[in-house]
Amino acid sequence: ISRLDAKFQKLPKIVQVQLQNLFSQNLTYKGLLRLEALLLQDKPFIPDLFPKIKMGNNIIKRIMLAHKGMKKFNKDNLFDIFLESRYSSLDVLILKGRFDLFKEYERFKKIWKKGLLSSLEISQITKIKGQRLGEVIIQLKRAQFERKIRNTYAAKKLLLNILHNISYQTLRMNKDC
Repeated sequence: ISRLDAKFQKLPKIVQVQLQNLFSQNLTYKGLLRLEALLLQDKPFIPDLFPKIKMGNNIIKRIMLAHKGMKKFNKDNLFDIFLESRYSSLDVLILKGRFDLFKEYERFKKIWKKGLLSSLEISQITKIKGQRLGEVIIQLKRAQFERKIRNTYAAKKLLLNILHNISYQTLRMNKDC
């Protein structure tokens, strides 16, 4: 915990102020981070292992997401960490002491909220729906995050390439059956 407090001191002032806000069950974000650090183990987090600690679903979900991100942590797969950890990505960065990646997380949030192509545009172009559409959206947002595409023209070109690969895979699967 003392190492964690030292990390808190290095945080930007705006983040330090946010850590004082309540999260859930009268627990502040700072308290949540301490709890996440204390409960971090080599095994997946299982709330039933700690029967004396009464935690609400919000806290349990947040801890589970943070622990998932902590286990995946590697600078090469930031997109995957942010995608897996979702809104607890900031927790992962703080617990890992990687304050230099805050800007990358902010960039991820912007891309996730508004990518180069909307889901409506993607579904209109590809005529894909459901889970496949979600997979295509993730591929496009990953490419944008990794700076492989920077404009809508490049996004549409990549989308057509993805569509071609999906068609080829479907054709191959039907041929194998």
